[in-house]
Amino acid sequence: MLEIKTSIPWLANFHDPFPMSLYPEPYKASTNRIYKRQEKSTRDIIDKATFVSFPSLLLKEWMQSFFPNIKEKSIILPHVGMKLNNLPDLLIDHEVQLEPNKFNILHAGTLLGPRNIKSLFTAFERFINYDDEIKKHAVLNVLGKIAKEQVEIIASNKENCNLNIITDRVSYKRSLKLTVDANVSLIIEADSDISPFMPGKLADLIFLEKPILALTPKNSETLRILGHNYPFTSRVNDEEQIFIKLLELWYLWKEQKLELPEKNRLKDYVSAKRFNNEVEKLFKKN
Repeated sequence: MLEIKTSIPWLANFHDPFPMSLYPEPYKASTNRIYKRQEKSTRDIIDKATFVSFPSLLLKEWMQSFFPNIKEKSIILPHVGMKLNNLPDLLIDHEVQLEPNKFNILHAGTLLGPRNIKSLFTAFERFINYDDEIKKHAVLNVLGKIAKEQVEIIASNKENCNLNIITDRVSYKRSLKLTVDANVSLIIEADSDISPFMPGKLADLIFLEKPILALTPKNSETLRILGHNYPFTSRVNDEEQIFIKLLELWYLWKEQKLELPEKNRLKDYVSAKRFNNEVEKLFKKN
């Protein structure tokens, strides 16, 4: 787009910070020549684009601290949650399932190194040993690629029959079905001062009306969207708080009262209708 001369308004979308040298800790990469060139390209894109969009308000504010002129031309377009048809299958899909009639907690997605699961696993161990009924019914399912930083934690817990570790890659279609089958879905973010990312799967979880246990900083886009009074949240390294939230979720499940708080507000926020309306309003102004 930098090489095209046009009077047609166009929008540049930033899914994440760019380049890696502008990421927050602990993801931030050391600046080098390549990142310096990428920073210049980013500045040129922002200067030339008619509009700049972000899925996250905190991401917009984060990038704006490096490129101030974003403020005059930016819009927040959250990831969209909607029914998707004709998604492809993989041969392995039928082999991967959750145990029926269990209290299934699911993390679907890559466990990156900074997403430390040590406190989660320790809290879960306390949780299943708190009550014989919990031990009989609760299962922590981990679906997806596991970074080398997390392999040792997974390996040391492999004999735990209340854990279901699935590292085989399943289709997106199957991961959505497993999410539907689960009782609670996990969002795990790094322990940091700020997490400006809107996880793509957050929109899916909201659309599917799944209760979410969000292990995230207080200053995060996930918590901004869910609401700062959202009841099922903890810092990723706070073992005690994770344990308490697991118990709360369990008792609500037992009483058949477990649901996503404020689901109507949240579903409207990630809806395709709202997304389209925002884009239409944006281009009508131009």
